[in-house]
Parts: sequence; structure tokens; C-alpha cells
Amino acid sequence: MKKNLALAMLLTCACIMQCCSGDDPTYEYFSGYNGGGNGGSFISDITLTTFDVSIDKETAEPTTTATPYMPDEEDSFEAASFTNVVTVSFNDNTATCSTTDGVPISTDGSHVVADHGDTKGVCYVVSGTTANGSLTILGNKKYEVLLSGANIVNPDSTALNMLSKKRAFLVLDNGKNNSLADGPTSKDTNQKAALYCKGKLLVNGTGTLEVTGCYNNAIHSADYIVFQKGTNVYAKSTAGHGIKANDGIFINGGVINVEVTAAASKGLNSESDIIVNGGRTTVITTGDAIYDTDDQEAKGCAALKCDSVFTINGGELLLKSTGIGGKGIRAGWEAYLNGGTIAIVTTGGRYTYGNDDVTAKGIKVGTKSVHGVLTVSGGNTMVRTSGSSAEGIESKGT
Repeated sequence: MKKNLALAMLLTCACIMQCCSGDDPTYEYFSGYNGGGNGGSFISDITLTTFDVSIDKETAEPTTTATPYMPDEEDSFEAASFTNVVTVSFNDNTATCSTTDGVPISTDGSHVVADHGDTKGVCYVVSGTTANGSLTILGNKKYEVLLSGANIVNPDSTALNMLSKKRAFLVLDNGKNNSLADGPTSKDTNQKAALYCKGKLLVNGTGTLEVTGCYNNAIHSADYIVFQKGTNVYAKSTAGHGIKANDGIFINGGVINVEVTAAASKGLNSESDIIVNGGRTTVITTGDAIYDTDDQEAKGCAALKCDSVFTINGGELLLKSTGIGGKGIRAGWEAYLNGGTIAIVTTGGRYTYGNDDVTAKGIKVGTKSVHGVLTVSGGNTMVRTSGSSAEGIESKGT
């Protein structure tokens, strides 16, 4: 028995050495990101040691997807009807509005406040350009915001401030480019994002949207966010997180690009679950780790961070973190890799502050107090790390 066991171990070691001693493996199932050539090029063959991740707003999203996930049946855009149209058109320092019964609107230059109250089926059609304006929406019923060539900068606070607690269907008009941004200073010290939604945020449509957060996050929902197939969203923050949701981020499709540069910032940040079912999501973080004096712990960046469960069933998830102590995926409780494509690059090293430290990792599941569980049952996953004490994949539990 001992001889047979020794022989089996010897053969196993020989197989491992033979596999590791050849040329770098080539993975033909990875596509849509940079394999060392020009950014945004379509690459069908990528080697583990040379692939890279870059922002790509132009290449179409993958056609294969998993079954879409909708947290609630009322989140379906097809089942909703918004026929009471309110138009808001910006032109430099003025805003022209037309309203329907039950939707009072007030304006101060290009700053617009609308309250649809109990009026059902309201659709706000927003267009035009302003360098000093905003749109604030209140109401007790679900509503739609159709961005149809809207470019809004609010140097003092939130550009699109959806303060209704009801569902907000944010639709990107076909073929129209839209942008929202705030300024690096704010008169509202509680400002959370350039685009803020107090209720559920449901993103649809086939136009484009660029959101820049200079004071805090780029996009923030106090509830959950759902991205549907066909959407094209670019979120950038120099002061906070890229896309943050308190109750979950669910990606059923679309092209989503996120860049964050602030220390310890997160590209996708959910206090609950994150589920990826389709589309192409690319996230790049460049900030370094810091020591949080309030929480008394070291914190680093993460391209994707969820406090509970992360799941990918389909689509492409391309993540890169270059700062010290940065991570690709950080899941608090559990992670399930069931399908789709994951490509992660981290290049930062270890950050140390006193007796606490943060190490760069490709995938980390669990926390100091939670023994995380990582389950891989399908899909294609590729992780490359470098830097002092960097780690590829870690679970605090199983």
C-alpha cells in the first residue's frame, strides 16, 4: 500500500511539473478585452501572464446571458406604463418645463424641482445642456426618467436627485448620449452622489450615460440597482465609489464601465448581494489603502465589493486594481462562480499600519469574523496578482 501511494504521488508530481514547465497556457474562451495590444480591441486568445483589463465603451456586450434576475415582479419595465409626460429641457442657465395635471414644477435658473405626488404613470423626459443645473424629483408613485440627450453639471450638489422612495425607471433614449456630473465642492455636505436615487433604480434603454462623481460617489441608490441588457453606462469617481447600492446590484446585461481613483474606494459597492447574469462589466481602481481611524482598521480598494453574497452566472466581469492593498473581488459571506467569464489583475502590494495590514488579492471571500465560502461550479476564471505578499484566491473558510 505504501509503495502504491508513493508511486501515485510521484506520478502526480510529474504531471504537475510537466504542465507547469511548458509554454504559458492560452485560453481561447476569453474575449472582449486587451491581451497586450491596443485597448478595447477584440482578443480571442489571451495568455495568463500577459492579459490586461481596459475600459471599452464601444465593443458590443456578449450575446450569451443567464436568466435575468429581477428582485420583484414590479421591476419589469415591460409591465410598467408611463403615459403622463413631463418635459424638462435645459439650455445653459435656464430650464423650460411642460407639466401634466398633478405635477407641480418649480425652477430657479436651471435647477428644477418636480413633485408628482400621487399621480401615477409619470414620465419625465429630460434633454438639453447646463453647466449649473439639476433635476430633483419627489413623489409617492413609481415613475420613469427618460434621458434624451441630457447633459447636466451641478457644481454645488447632485445633478440628478431622485428623492422619491418609489421605483425609478431610468431609461436611456435610443442613440442619445447623456452625462451627469457634480463638482469637487458641495453646499450639501450630505451629498451622496452625482446621480442619487432614494428608491429602487432600474436602468434600461439603449442610449449611453456617463456619470462623474467629484465630491462623493458617481451613482448611489439607497435601495437596489438593476442593469438591463442594452444599457451603456460609464461611472467615474475621484472622491468615492463608482456605483453603490445599499440593497444589492444586479447586472442582467449591458456595457458597464467603472473607474475610481480615491483611496480605499470601491468600483461596485453593495451592502447586500451582487449578481452578474450577463453583459460586460469592467472596473478599474487605482487608489491605495488607508487606515480608517473611525473603524480603526486598514482598508483597501476593491473593484467589486459586496458585504454578503456574490454570484456570477453569465456575462463578462473584467476587474483591475493597481493600488497598494487593492482587490478584484471582495465578498463578505459567500461567492458562487457558476458561469460566465472573470478576468482579474491586481498589481499592488501590502499596506501596513501598526499591527494591521491589507494585502492585495484577486478574490477574497470572508472577513476577520466571517468564515467565507467560495464555490466554483462553472464558467472561466483567470486571476493574476503581483506585488509584495499578493495572493490570487483566498477564502477565510471553505
